[in-house]
Amino acid sequence: MKRYNILLIVLLAVLTSCSKIDNTITYSAPKFKKNLEASVRILNNKALLNTPWNMWVVDSVVILNTQSAENNGQFQLFSAIDGAEIGNFGFKGRGDNELTNYMRCAVNVREKSLCAIDNTNRLEVDLRAIATGSQPKMKKSKIAGIPAALHIYHFGDRLLSMGHINPRIALTNGSASDTLSSYNDFPHITTEIDQNATAKVYYYIQSSSYAVAPDGSKICHTTRNGMVMEIFDVNKAGQISLRHIRYFFPTKMKNSMRGADDCVKGVIQTRATDKYIYALYKDTTIADTKSLPKLGVFNWKGDEVCQYQLDAEVIDFAIAEDGSRVCCWAENADGEEYLGYFDLKEI
Repeated sequence: MKRYNILLIVLLAVLTSCSKIDNTITYSAPKFKKNLEASVRILNNKALLNTPWNMWVVDSVVILNTQSAENNGQFQLFSAIDGAEIGNFGFKGRGDNELTNYMRCAVNVREKSLCAIDNTNRLEVDLRAIATGSQPKMKKSKIAGIPAALHIYHFGDRLLSMGHINPRIALTNGSASDTLSSYNDFPHITTEIDQNATAKVYYYIQSSSYAVAPDGSKICHTTRNGMVMEIFDVNKAGQISLRHIRYFFPTKMKNSMRGADDCVKGVIQTRATDKYIYALYKDTTIADTKSLPKLGVFNWKGDEVCQYQLDAEVIDFAIAEDGSRVCCWAENADGEEYLGYFDLKEI
């Protein structure tokens, strides 16, 4: 399954935006005082799954948002300890507790809940019983006015949508009927992208990753095809403000969809805990097809904490609740994908 192309037509219809353009920005590669190595091991390489759209770890259970050749569920469950299949849930349709698609979804580890939305409905899933193999409790309700953003997050009775163009980030009530606050500025990428709304839509679909602290108080946005990191605060009143921005590598685009061969690949995926930001990234160019990714750990001030060099091609990952293990979706040298893991040393 190819990512980032599903909502393209919807987002291309939105051509209004604003940016701060600054060509005097200085780029500085991340520098970590502590560099470690991590060995990726197999958890399960037998399950017949598509490449996951997203993944999380809750109560030592890996949740993969993907389809299986062996069932009709939209979410596949595996043990984060031994990789055993636990079950699946979520079905596509228009019936009770069904959605027409599950692209926009998020897990709040602290609340042990999953939220997924389609164009008109919100599905809330209680994850507290998934470790036992029981079907989770679900509640479906109507929503209104949600932006066609690829990234969402939920906490309490609030819903964050991120990655749209106008508004770029929006905080609403749970039904999306009332916008509490929004943020609509963009970082400088290139002058062409900044000034061309269509180019901006393409770039931020293909090249954005968002992560939210479990309590919803902080947001991190990172990019691939170049590498930029933004950190936002969300105060108790719900106001969103930019706290910090770092420019690691410049963007060089071959066309509106692809980075140039000499462009640094940048961030593949970003995850967050209350304490840290975890960025899976490559600091090598797109022309370099042999390098393996690194996992950079940053604090919420955007400072480097430590870095892990991985020994396998990792596509996506999720952080265990205690921060000691990373479950990941990886690819071996033959191009075969599998569910894996690697352990993190104490930071």
